[in-house]
Amino acid sequence: MEARQLEDELKQQKEHELAKRAIQTRLKHMEAYCQTASPPQSPLYVDFENRPSVDSITTLPERHVTQQHYENMAQVYHDRDNMADLHASKINVLRGRQKKALQNFVLKKERELEQVEKEQEKELDSTDTDYAKQEAEIRQEFEGKRTRLEARWRLQALVVKTRMERSTGLKYEPLPDVAAVEG
Repeated sequence: MEARQLEDELKQQKEHELAKRAIQTRLKHMEAYCQTASPPQSPLYVDFENRPSVDSITTLPERHVTQQHYENMAQVYHDRDNMADLHASKINVLRGRQKKALQNFVLKKERELEQVEKEQEKELDSTDTDYAKQEAEIRQEFEGKRTRLEARWRLQALVVKTRMERSTGLKYEPLPDVAAVEG
């Protein structure tokens, strides 16, 4: 974007230089026109024998410079004198437009960034929800396995206690409940 802005400024600078040269050339011609009472004589017409022809020598009418010519020249002087200010104004307008375009670009990118952040937050929330569901399912599955395992241990302990009581004839205390502890 900055390169494009610099190109625009360089283009404006070139246009200014071209206009400046055009006005200088125009002034040069206008000054010469107003200062010369009559135009210069044309070269003599030369016939095939390389001798001037008397028929071709004509005198041109005298030039009359009017007040309009001087007013036009004064206007061109005025344009030349104000050209630098006009160029500075054009550059300022261009920079203002470029600044506004840059601000709009930055605002657009900030909005896009906010949108991406919102979408990312939604995705993270969705992922967190999915993982929480999966964790709850896994915990429920482990709880079911723990409950079945504890029930099996109690049954095996009861079977072992009953066998011991039959083989020895003694009465044993009930065994404490076995609990699987998360660790």
